[in-house]
Amino acid sequence: MKKLGLFVMILFFSQMSFSESNSGCSAISCLPHHMAKMTNDTAQTVETHEWEIVNFDNERYDLGDIASILDDEITIRRNGVYSIKASFMIRLTDGLTQINEYCGIIVRLNNGGYLLNNQTMAGKDGNCYSSVTGDYLLNAGDKLRMEIVQTSGASKNTLTTIDRTPTLSIKQL
Repeated sequence: MKKLGLFVMILFFSQMSFSESNSGCSAISCLPHHMAKMTNDTAQTVETHEWEIVNFDNERYDLGDIASILDDEITIRRNGVYSIKASFMIRLTDGLTQINEYCGIIVRLNNGGYLLNNQTMAGKDGNCYSSVTGDYLLNAGDKLRMEIVQTSGASKNTLTTIDRTPTLSIKQL
């Protein structure tokens, strides 16, 4: 029986990739992280002074089968501590920043209160970049939703250039 157990362990460790076995950590701690990321790669109109739910259109990845991206939400499938990151960029003016122009971002939990919140003043170039990051204990079935706002006085579109598109990502720690 001991030989069978040893065989099973050898088989388990032999299935690990080369990079995992050479990263300086034990086999158990090198198991892949569970993570998911979604983006909105199409410009979305954001009305002034109104919180808008981000209309995600691209699931970049879902490793570990922890998320279900439906209805512009990430649905947690496994209990655990997760690092949550959300960001977006919007051009509020043509380089003539006006007083009190800002953009904001929140990540809501279960369509109720928010976990993360940030408001950022527009830069001198007229662009406004807002991001939030935090670690939270989440339960299977919890839903995360990203909302954004801007205060330019007119409707504006989110930017869609690489690294500036609205993004919501999670990583199980």
